[in-house]
Amino acid sequence: LLSVAIFIAGGFFATSASINEETLPRVLMFGTSYGLLLLTVINWEVAQREKKGEAYPPKKRPFLVVVGDASYSLYLVHPFCISVSGKLMNMMGFTGIGAILGVIATGLIIVYGGILFYNLVEKPFLQLMKVTVLSRRKKAPTPTEILKGNS
Repeated sequence: LLSVAIFIAGGFFATSASINEETLPRVLMFGTSYGLLLLTVINWEVAQREKKGEAYPPKKRPFLVVVGDASYSLYLVHPFCISVSGKLMNMMGFTGIGAILGVIATGLIIVYGGILFYNLVEKPFLQLMKVTVLSRRKKAPTPTEILKGNS
């Protein structure tokens, strides 16, 4: 609840600025809000794991686990989404409720864009790298081969 309250206050009190020229109130309001939201989600996941166990079947992975899998892709995608969103909201003069809705929409676009990037680029690339590296790896000698000197 505190996260939501700070987020709403951020929409009313924080002003838009050019990229890399964010105002201190904006950074503090939205950063604190997202930080508290992250703590809430982590605590919720810990509670779920205690209740359901540690392992998730591949096709029934909870949404937050999927977001965790795509975390690096989210990291790669977010600057572009924030830049475009910030420019659009600044150009349209969003404040108050408009700013709040814009930041929420940007957050959702970042999450789903990161998951999309993960599934279309990162995951296939990781699979390709595993196949490539594993096919080049020399098979480790067995203990018998070592003793015979055939390694």
